[in-house]
Amino acid sequence: MEKQPAGLIYGDVGSTKFSFIVEDSTLQRFDYISVYHKEGSVLAQVVDIKRYSDLSYESIRALYGKDKTPKYVESDLSAKAEVIGYRDERGLLQTPRTPFEIGQPVYKADESLIRHVLGL
Repeated sequence: MEKQPAGLIYGDVGSTKFSFIVEDSTLQRFDYISVYHKEGSVLAQVVDIKRYSDLSYESIRALYGKDKTPKYVESDLSAKAEVIGYRDERGLLQTPRTPFEIGQPVYKADESLIRHVLGL
């Protein structure tokens, strides 16, 4: 079974941090993720998750009205990640020297990658 992406990289993308659209609703802050780079699989950590909606303050007030009954509002999740790095051929922890590609899939990191990169 093919592993499903947890999200896709977008926006202002660097070599040490990036944002991504969250496709996996089980993803949480501090989860480890992996992203492919020309150097190989790179480990990163989710540092923030936000929910976005097109609704303004006024729209929400009008939607809820006087009864204040909760209603479903469609929204999207976005996350920020900070890069931890990868192990080079000498076993040294490195970070990529070029940015990740926009649109690159992000996956929940396998335990083996986490242990290898963190040296556990």
